[in-house]
Amino acid sequence: MRLAWQFSRNWQDAQDIVQESMFKAWKHRKEYDPSRPFANWFFRILRNVCLDWKRSAYQRLKVSWNHKYHEMPLNAVSDTSEVNLLLRLIRRLPARQRMIFLLKYQEGFEVPDIAEVMDISEDTVRVHLMKARRKLREMYVKLQEKKHDL
Repeated sequence: MRLAWQFSRNWQDAQDIVQESMFKAWKHRKEYDPSRPFANWFFRILRNVCLDWKRSAYQRLKVSWNHKYHEMPLNAVSDTSEVNLLLRLIRRLPARQRMIFLLKYQEGFEVPDIAEVMDISEDTVRVHLMKARRKLREMYVKLQEKKHDL
């Protein structure tokens, strides 16, 4: 649920994503290999559902509308805690980097497990983690510099 919420930023959408993931897992339960970790198999399904959700035209329109007209710019919020700031910065990461970052640091997955869930090589996971950390650091430093300039 946490991963779906981090991806969608809406509890109702996150519940829909998890429910659809559970349905797909149930539907394809005969394809599950009991010799492999269940969590890896399920998170791969969850990842695919999250990406499908993100790709849908309705969601793109909804996110575009929210971004343009409803969400306050990050630098306009002066009382944001460091945790909330980090969550906002994570949302700015590209979808794949965000997913890998959240699997590693929120869900506690190790690189080999993330590689299996994401269906990519371990080296690719490491590269995406490195890029995500670098991007987060750059965004954070820029925001801190803006704070000091004010």
